[in-house]
Amino acid sequence: AEQLAEESIVLLKNENKALPLTNVSKIAVVGPMAKSQWHLLGSWRAQGNAEDAVTIFNGLENEFKGKAELRYALGCDFEGDDKSGFEEAKNIAKDADAIIVCLGEKAQWSGENASRSTLSLPQIQEDLVMELEKTGKPIILLLSSGRPLELTRLEKVSNAMLEVWQPGIAGGKPIAGIVSG
Repeated sequence: AEQLAEESIVLLKNENKALPLTNVSKIAVVGPMAKSQWHLLGSWRAQGNAEDAVTIFNGLENEFKGKAELRYALGCDFEGDDKSGFEEAKNIAKDADAIIVCLGEKAQWSGENASRSTLSLPQIQEDLVMELEKTGKPIILLLSSGRPLELTRLEKVSNAMLEVWQPGIAGGKPIAGIVSG
């Protein structure tokens, strides 16, 4: 499962060698996908159990243990208009060497008999990235989705972008391995 997840990840952008993340002592991890187990499984999860899934945050935590301090903030939910978590996200990002923003689609937003009317992420997720961009810190965008996404606005403010798809129960570990090099 780890190998398949690793082989499916696509590097969309790596400006100024933002990846791999090396020589960093503080990393801000932000976004609704960072600690989500259920949505990493995706719409084709079959027998996968959410409680068995390695989150992106857990994968990063294990990968950077003893190398860098990780701080987490939700920032926002997958959808809606509640921006009350933006300030906490900006505060942890200001002290970080890099920001890993974990965004994407809920598992049920793609797959058989499921679709959305847009290929863009919900506005709240884009607004979170725009707010974090104001810190001037490098933004590493990790995207989890079951289909291609329109990323025009996010591409402009991200230093690196990885499409991790819906990597299943072992997804957090290979994602972290690729981020760290």
